[in-house]
Parts: sequence; C-alpha cells; structure tokens
Amino acid sequence: MEEFAETAVNARVIPALVELLRGKLTWVEQRVAVQALGHLATYASTFPAVANYGEILGLSMQLSTSSLEIVYTHFYQYFDRRLSYHCDLLTRGMGGDEMVSWKAEEWASQLQCWSLQLINCFAFKPEFLPTIFKPDF
Repeated sequence: MEEFAETAVNARVIPALVELLRGKLTWVEQRVAVQALGHLATYASTFPAVANYGEILGLSMQLSTSSLEIVYTHFYQYFDRRLSYHCDLLTRGMGGDEMVSWKAEEWASQLQCWSLQLINCFAFKPEFLPTIFKPDF
C-alpha cells in the first residue's frame, strides 16, 4: 500500500536499504533490500525518494547481471562453508542439503528478477534511459 511506502520513506529506511544493496552483509540481505526498494519505487509518491539515491539504479543493474555468480561464489560453491543461518533461512529448517541448494538457486533467480523489476521502475522515466541503455548492460 502506498501509505505504508510513504511511512517507510519518511522513517528514512532508504539509506539502510542502500547499505544492504551494496552488499554490506550478504547476498541474502541484498535480496531483501532490492525487493523493498522495488516496492518503494513503484509508487509515484515514493519513487523520487528512491531516485534521489543515484547509486540504486547502478547497483540494481550490477546485481541483475551478477546475482547468479554472487550466490554461487558466496554460498553454493563451498558446501562446507555455508552459514547455517542461511541454510535454515532458505529452507525454514526443513529439508537437507539438496533442498538448500535448490532454494539457493531459486533465491538467486529472485534476486535477479527483483533487480530487473527495480530497473523497470526507472525505465519509465526518460532521464534514466541513458544510464540503462549503456552498451555494457
């Protein structure tokens, strides 16, 4: 609901979400941050607050192209170094190693999709098109 988005913006949630989007903690928190910022960016009343943080678009573009690699290198690749917190979070304590791996792939896909959804919010504003239409993206 738009009124909740406005309340969140007024509570200054965006700077904290940007920190998480940068990867200050882990890819799991990046996933949460990009989803939350995507919700805030969908409303006309809160989009300007999101857009004021110029790095959000660049970070979401970077995440959309590297999310699968991030999850692979920081979680999937090293079975023995997986944080139990992440494993439990992914599966809610249910299932074994195969379920954890399957959920990690699903969450990596969500990270990519939600990054693209956030980029899409910017794509409807002509002033952001030059940033989005860079050849390396």
